Amino acid sequence: MVTKITEMARKNFFIKTGFYQKNKYDTASIHYFSKKFKKMNKYHRLILAFLAFAIFSLIYKIIVFQIQKFQVENFSDALVKQNLEIAERTALKENLEKYISTNAYRTQVAKASQNKSMPGETVINVVSQEDVNGNADLDTQDIYAENSTKREDPTAKMSNPERWQYLFQNGLNKLPK
Repeated sequence: MVTKITEMARKNFFIKTGFYQKNKYDTASIHYFSKKFKKMNKYHRLILAFLAFAIFSLIYKIIVFQIQKFQVENFSDALVKQNLEIAERTALKENLEKYISTNAYRTQVAKASQNKSMPGETVINVVSQEDVNGNADLDTQDIYAENSTKREDPTAKMSNPERWQYLFQNGLNKLPK
């Protein structure tokens, strides 16, 4: 009995508010959105569609802006990193340039490459036994003579115009390599 009263109270409530619709089973059903949407004016539908479009377009623009912001931040971070690397290399090169202009570097280069020494210094070159044994058998004049006999260049004693003429007549394939 209590359930019938509550069902009737619900039915009366829905009838009074306009949400009651009879169907073939004679039960109360709620069609809030469909009934309200049918009652809506044509202009209200256009306004609702425009607002939905505006909201979706704003959401799209916000997402695109966030993606671009992320890309710009990554690019700026990469530029800052490159700038720091370049600054470090520049500082290293400046220090190297200062060192190269000193007298200590000049004397070091002269001693290493030109076998020069300061007055009062004695230079001792330490050579390993392998270097001594490896170079002992080599005589530069023998190597030069051997290489010159191997090379049979037909243009060896020709002038430049004669070489060109030989080149045009015989081609590159006839020249020794």
